[in-house]
Amino acid sequence: MAHDGSAFAFGIAGAAAGGRLTRGQLAEAVEDGGIDTVVCCMTDMQGRLIGKRLTGRYFLEVADRPQLQCDYLLATDMEMNLVPGYDASSWARGYGDFHLVPDLGTLRRVPWLPGTAIVLADVLDPSGAPVPHAPRQILKRQLARLAALGFEADMAGEGVFSSNNLLKMLSGAARPRSEDSVR
Repeated sequence: MAHDGSAFAFGIAGAAAGGRLTRGQLAEAVEDGGIDTVVCCMTDMQGRLIGKRLTGRYFLEVADRPQLQCDYLLATDMEMNLVPGYDASSWARGYGDFHLVPDLGTLRRVPWLPGTAIVLADVLDPSGAPVPHAPRQILKRQLARLAALGFEADMAGEGVFSSNNLLKMLSGAARPRSEDSVR
């Protein structure tokens, strides 16, 4: 069930081609001890990556199978409190599982976590249908709408600090403003 959705890959430096790993490269890295953990994750409603940490060896065994995750994860607020009123997940309906299906086109090293790789997953219901309110599905629908109109999305994240300000902060040259200087 794993698939290649490289159009939804994000760039993290680390390996060739922007940090991306093929399944074969992951197997080599697991074998030589360079990677011991694979995080299989989805994006929740607040934009956080949540999912499961698997040993690299186990991930290679199950990469073609979905990982189960409780459906309440798409029905919580910022503090992970359950939000009432969702049709898909509630105390009245019950809390079941959905399937995280790894998109191997997003597999890459995680430079800030040594020995770790990450893979984004699509969220499917138990019948295999995409969960329509999962953020990745929403993005896919919006990209399809753009394409149908003859457009293509071109996006990037916005950094809060310029490299000059960051260098000043790291060197200790940047100082917080006093209240007097703000007035």
